[in-house]
Amino acid sequence: MKRLTLTLLTSFFLVFFSATFLQAGESAESKVNWDQYSKRLVQAVKSDNEGLKHSAMRMIVRYADKVNASAARYAVMDEFLNSDDTSVRRLALVTLDAINNPFDLGYLERQLKFEKNPTIKRHIAGVLVANGRAKVYPKYEVVDYAVF
Repeated sequence: MKRLTLTLLTSFFLVFFSATFLQAGESAESKVNWDQYSKRLVQAVKSDNEGLKHSAMRMIVRYADKVNASAARYAVMDEFLNSDDTSVRRLALVTLDAINNPFDLGYLERQLKFEKNPTIKRHIAGVLVANGRAKVYPKYEVVDYAVF
């Protein structure tokens, strides 16, 4: 009985405090100057520091609906084309998708034909399908998302 009471009390405090902090986080996010944040992200993507560049690309993906990082698209495309690391190329590809520029998507359509890495090729195809720039053949279409 004592253990059950302790468990219920602990779970109540966890739910209460997580809800309190979640509400505080939402209000803090609404106070952000997104134009200034976008400019700083563009500067970070164009920097020579690899860690800063990759972190900025992650933030562009995370806040894609709030930031305008279209000025960084050339630096991101350069990272996609010239990096030897597959994970960095995938991050750049997802960042290009988050920036959502039609010219970049057109370039990715052309790049798909010449890409040698099968992982990157599948990711390019996924980005193009998600943006309506490529067709999924019925043989490969996902019918149900249920997990068995």
